Amino acid sequence: MITLRPFDKSENDYKTVAQIHNVVWPHEPLTPEMFVYFDNVRNKQYLFQRLILEVDGRPMGYASYQENYWAYRPGKYGMSIQVLPEHRGKGVGGHAYEYIMQQLNAQEIAPRLVESGTREDYADAHRFLTKRGFEGPLMRWPLSKLDGASFHTSRFSQQMDGLADHGLRIYSFAQLSAMHPDWQHRIYDLDWEGTQDEPMPDTPTRLTFEEFAERSFSGPAYVAESCFVAVDETQPGQPYAGLTELYMDSGDIAHLSTGFTTVRRDYRRRGVAIALKVHAIEWARSQGTKSILTGH
Repeated sequence: MITLRPFDKSENDYKTVAQIHNVVWPHEPLTPEMFVYFDNVRNKQYLFQRLILEVDGRPMGYASYQENYWAYRPGKYGMSIQVLPEHRGKGVGGHAYEYIMQQLNAQEIAPRLVESGTREDYADAHRFLTKRGFEGPLMRWPLSKLDGASFHTSRFSQQMDGLADHGLRIYSFAQLSAMHPDWQHRIYDLDWEGTQDEPMPDTPTRLTFEEFAERSFSGPAYVAESCFVAVDETQPGQPYAGLTELYMDSGDIAHLSTGFTTVRRDYRRRGVAIALKVHAIEWARSQGTKSILTGH
């Protein structure tokens, strides 16, 4: 018997969704603590519901539906349905889909667009979505993984030397906090400029500074020493030229994930992004990191 129940935010439910996530998405593992963190920092003014999918009382998947706070449009919703491989094709995902669509159709603003996503090599998920009328893709998000042991810094010595020639120097968030009282506000502005230039299906919605700070400078994956900014020390006020971030989403320093990498428009085409990446990779290798995951 297939049943749905609300996610109860218990320690056991957080462990359940993390375990299922890591089976369905083994290339992007998350800890239970990361799911707790996501829920704690989520803006409560936007719709979000998570469900546990059970077969004969045993958790076999989870699902969620929400308004997209990062690119909000009235009537635009997202849904995600994750089912363990051994229970796919047995009606579990379809049962969840029907329930979610009933809930969305009951919202004050009826759905005009519903988004979902999967990997291109998950053929069963593609069939599931296209059978229900999903079209696309709206956006592709290729993942790349760097093997730390095979990385050679010497290939990028020209870019590293060029950074100094332009009067730029790289500091970690930890170092910036001791240098500039307004460092978080500066990163907030730099991030927003880059976000507006990032290719996306919809116009992004800017977070408040408080929301941004809570998401960017705290949480179980945040390491102040693994996020870096290029500072222009030749200009008054020492403007921030670019940033790159590494996060410990998996809970293991051996496998890091890239947050955001961006360069202010006035500083592009100078090798700033490459220099930041190389600097971050060198730091990660010094900590014993074996791989770094990024998306494009």
